[in-house]
Amino acid sequence: MPNQPVVLCLGDSHTFGTHGASWFRDLATALPGLSLVNTGVNGTQVMNVHFRLDRLISGVRGRLAGVTVLIGTNDCLRSLAQDAKDYWGQLYYQLNNGDTGPANVDTFDKQYRALIADLALRLRERAAAATNSRPITLMIITLPPIGEDLNDKANRRVDEYNAIIHAVTVEQQQQLEQAQDSNMVGCAGGSRLRIVLLDLNAACKAAITHAFAHGGGMNGDDNCGAPAPTSILPRRLPMPFWRSALTITACLLRRYAFGVSYGRQSAVAGTVVLTPDCIHLNEAGAQLLAQLVEGELCAQASTETNTAAKVTAS
Repeated sequence: MPNQPVVLCLGDSHTFGTHGASWFRDLATALPGLSLVNTGVNGTQVMNVHFRLDRLISGVRGRLAGVTVLIGTNDCLRSLAQDAKDYWGQLYYQLNNGDTGPANVDTFDKQYRALIADLALRLRERAAAATNSRPITLMIITLPPIGEDLNDKANRRVDEYNAIIHAVTVEQQQQLEQAQDSNMVGCAGGSRLRIVLLDLNAACKAAITHAFAHGGGMNGDDNCGAPAPTSILPRRLPMPFWRSALTITACLLRRYAFGVSYGRQSAVAGTVVLTPDCIHLNEAGAQLLAQLVEGELCAQASTETNTAAKVTAS
């Protein structure tokens, strides 16, 4: 519907939702009063999203209520491929995304900071130009684990990248507060922008830890129905890249050729919130993310309703 508030979802295959379960579809089902725009691209990196940012934001018609940003897993995977001198892994990202700079934490830090800073600026400008006073919520999402061995090198690298995401979010929140307090020139619309961090990584880690410690969450709500793991040890990312590519392809074939859900595949492979490829979210993981985003959007809607009621009463 043309008058529905719009939520723009930026990201990679986690958002696009074919290589894993779709949290985007779960959210659309839970919140039919919103118009969700999925701009996820399989295999994309931070720099690619930044390159498309102006077109993506300007392409939104109507009232922009929120933006989700879940990006960085491929930057992380590319850095792991470089560390391992994995020729095919590095070649894939070069062909898929072009030259995105050195594959390391420092590059991610610079590129992610630039993306979020530019995104926050554009959203402030959009909010300032809007005819209504309703805020736009920027939801910055941490990266999910890569593999479910939380002490593995892959997840130590994910933790490094997530530390940057945390730091960038805090910095943007502080800058927004300063802009609101001082009414700085060029920061119009600051009071109409909210910046929040949704810690998907922490939610996934809690589910994985719970499942391996207590035999899964099939009978409770605290683990989002994640299956009890059938493996003795948590599953790690298949390496080198060609093994990951084969595992991804096998998961896709089972899902779309034979109709086997990612959750059923995970039950056999012994994963909790990730598909057997150890990169993408299964149904339990997608539900975790959908609930985080839904909770934030519902909180925003409740705040708007209360504010409107106070204005009417006065």
